[in-house]
Amino acid sequence: AGRPVRRRLRRRLRRFRAWLDPARGGRPDLVHGLRIAAKKLRYHAEPLEDALPDTAALVKALAPLQEELGALHDLDARLRWLTERIALAAQHHLPALAQLLRRLLDQRKARWQRLSRTLSQDPDDLLA
Repeated sequence: AGRPVRRRLRRRLRRFRAWLDPARGGRPDLVHGLRIAAKKLRYHAEPLEDALPDTAALVKALAPLQEELGALHDLDARLRWLTERIALAAQHHLPALAQLLRRLLDQRKARWQRLSRTLSQDPDDLLA
């Protein structure tokens, strides 16, 4: 692979690493930023797997991480949507909506606990 391609891949890797520390706090917008950075890094790395030996391991590590980040983002989107609906809901719908909200919050908490253990790793170990 040529120098410009390697440089682009290194730039994507730096951007991914730059999002890592802020996302470790769990804030949805920062976790989403990390998800996008992981996606871009993976999509830049995939075509280079044959040309750059270390790239295959990077892609292999990014795929499950990207999937977990995407699942967490989906939960965050559902929580935003539900919160908006609760604000507008009729009084008689509130108990059922509150139950759904609790279930989604529990799911997010459990998923975040698993993901935060992964994100707490050293970036070199995380992407190995």
